Amino acid sequence: METYVTYLPDGSLDGCFIQEPPEEHADRMIPVEPAVALNWCTYRANEARDGVELAPPAPAAPPEVLDYTAAVQAMLDAKPKERRYDGILSACTYATSTVPRFKAEGQACVEWRDAVWARCYQLMADVEVGKMPRPTVDELLAMLPELMWPE
Repeated sequence: METYVTYLPDGSLDGCFIQEPPEEHADRMIPVEPAVALNWCTYRANEARDGVELAPPAPAAPPEVLDYTAAVQAMLDAKPKERRYDGILSACTYATSTVPRFKAEGQACVEWRDAVWARCYQLMADVEVGKMPRPTVDELLAMLPELMWPE
């Protein structure tokens, strides 16, 4: 039995195995120690493809994206408090309530939450491809759907 990883052409690892290597792994495998095998997804093949090295960390989200998501989440949590829910998560759980008013309000919150995040992600994609300039947090929030409470 051998412990090894397999890699893709770009050097990223796509598997870790403890077995007799099958023929199809022969040209893209690197033997590794058990400690590396336990954390294989944090490694990549080295340039020579005869060993592994720690993969570079994933790039962090730009600070403005973190500001956007925090602001959107705060907006989502604030609106249900108008009707004495703890926040969006609490309100959404009422979509399965047996009380008709709570059920309708909970379903409205589920639909609103989904519409808000879908629109937010679409706007961010539009910014990334240059379809629109990067909005301020307030401008972004103004472009998102509003919650319409059921009557």
